Amino acid sequence: MSAQLLAVFADFGIKDKVAALVSDNAGNANLSIRLTAHALATPTRPVVALRCIPHILNLVVRAGFEVLTGPLQKLKFMVSKLRSSPKDLATLQSYCEGNEETYNKPQTDTETRWNSTYALIKSMISMEKSLFQMRDKLDLSLSDSEWHALKDLVTLLKPFLEATNILSGSKYCSLSQAGFISDILCDHLRDNLQMKHVGIESMLEKLETYQNSIKDQALLPSFFDPRCYGKLSNNQVKLSLKSITPLLKKEDPKRVQKEVSFFEKAFQDDDTTFSKEYPELQAYMNSPKCRWEDDPLDWWARNEKAFPNIAQLARNYLAMLASTVPSEQAFSAAGNTVTDHRNRLASNTIESLMVTQGRLRFLRERKTE
Repeated sequence: MSAQLLAVFADFGIKDKVAALVSDNAGNANLSIRLTAHALATPTRPVVALRCIPHILNLVVRAGFEVLTGPLQKLKFMVSKLRSSPKDLATLQSYCEGNEETYNKPQTDTETRWNSTYALIKSMISMEKSLFQMRDKLDLSLSDSEWHALKDLVTLLKPFLEATNILSGSKYCSLSQAGFISDILCDHLRDNLQMKHVGIESMLEKLETYQNSIKDQALLPSFFDPRCYGKLSNNQVKLSLKSITPLLKKEDPKRVQKEVSFFEKAFQDDDTTFSKEYPELQAYMNSPKCRWEDDPLDWWARNEKAFPNIAQLARNYLAMLASTVPSEQAFSAAGNTVTDHRNRLASNTIESLMVTQGRLRFLRERKTE
């Protein structure tokens, strides 16, 4: 896998432009991007191997689903029974109209996407009364306590849905927000520990297992995000500087006007020395930061001339994505291009079709903006 990735990068002429590689949680994928990152990295241009954070959130939420196996299995059985009978679907719709409930055609979920299970639960809850009226037709009914547990689960998981949507984006800086989002989700779970019947303790344990990894991945993007820098702890700033300063050139000693005596040097603190060696980095750290709703890339575009040496570093780290969702979408598009009924396309034809689709999508999105 690593050899194939390196061959593709070479083919596209981008081996010296890769700043990060993101994979899902599969062991072989993680190993392959670590090997690839090591092969691409140079002493002055590190390449970072990242794990998809929405995939981690999927593991966290699935840990909660395991506690609610009974109610979830009943709900999925209802969905299967309803979808197999157009007559029962029509009856359900009629009951919903009579009960003034919102009718949602039952949808199946996907094991690897927890939010599809969330959508299934939420849509079925909205038809609770009507489904109870159909209990004889469905040969199944959920108890009041089971419905209550499912409703609590929907409430509990709403912030996880928002987090997944934010971290799955590709048109803005996503990874820089990941550490703070993981902290907020941990606090959210701790604040609701009384909901023991929805598997909250299992979710919290799983999230805490990955939290340090998430925060480590997000540290340098957060440092270069002018919205997030001020929220970092002193220790996090020190860790960031330890990684960044080897990539920067120190100030030319000839430009230092005043000669420092032996005793002055002994009494100078680390911050004073740092300011003289890396004045541009120190100036960024002391500069006014932007509001949360502002775009950090716009901030750097406006301030690039003031920080020319670190602007490129900032661009590399802020471009790192928190998820593999964009690449998975590309695979889905390829799956719609090469199908069981159209499976003899030449490789160059497939490439041309994919590039054309991407270009047209870009033009449509740009037009709507």
